[in-house]
Amino acid sequence: MNCKRTQKLVSLLAIILLMSSFLIGCKSENALAETEVLSMETTVETTVASTVETTIETITNIDLKALENDVDQLSIKISTADANEIQNILDTFNDETTWDVYYVYYGDFENNFWSSPIVEVPPEYKFTERPVYLNAVEMGLYIPELYDDFLLQKYVQTLSKPIVVDGKVIGVIGIDVIN
Repeated sequence: MNCKRTQKLVSLLAIILLMSSFLIGCKSENALAETEVLSMETTVETTVASTVETTIETITNIDLKALENDVDQLSIKISTADANEIQNILDTFNDETTWDVYYVYYGDFENNFWSSPIVEVPPEYKFTERPVYLNAVEMGLYIPELYDDFLLQKYVQTLSKPIVVDGKVIGVIGIDVIN
């Protein structure tokens, strides 16, 4: 979890704990009627829930379902392509998409790797050993938490899915979108 989100969540937790302590203190010291305490607790819970929801919406404004649908369409194209066509498919997607794409990439089960924009990876790079690959194969859809990219100074959301043909995982497609 990135530092800014951690700070926000810790602040929200502190508010919840302080308000709970306040309510307990009010109940015992002032002998407030049970209905008044419950009313105050409900107000605090509603306020906290609204604040958490607003914070989450502020942090991520990416429609993950729409992004997943686009990745599904890309997966269909890659699943029927030969190795010579994959780079062109990724580049075309990157050029034509409305998403603010940081990278779109595909790695097959033999550790061949393509990306748009193109990234040169060292020969020892094993995409099949990366969390984005392993988690996608295990979960079917992998959407880790947003991360604050140091170089971009922006949040980035990753989504990856396995590409399965005849019941066998042939690779994993992934996309990193700038938030």
